Amino acid sequence: MCARHDFNNALEVTQNWISDLMWRLRWHDRERVYQALIPTLHALRDCLDRDHAVYMGARLPALLRGFYYEGWNPGRRANARNRNSFLERIHVGVQRDPAVDPEWLPA
Repeated sequence: MCARHDFNNALEVTQNWISDLMWRLRWHDRERVYQALIPTLHALRDCLDRDHAVYMGARLPALLRGFYYEGWNPGRRANARNRNSFLERIHVGVQRDPAVDPEWLPA
């Protein structure tokens, strides 16, 4: 029962994050918000050094933490150290959707 409660709580917290982003971005499509959030988190993670990336990840809700760390190689040096490469990484992550402006996606 405890594991199910933990999972339900993690799901609820993640849904609240998505709802908050929907409100902030003034978007009405939960899937679109999710599809923009994940590459934004990955771009943020990959521009930080390992210790800061771990610090950031530890503060995310459990389900988002899993997505944040997905595909991460902590032995790699941080990349996307400048604004343009950071925004390009997000833009690629949303399949260059012209309706998504990476500068307006909060991280």
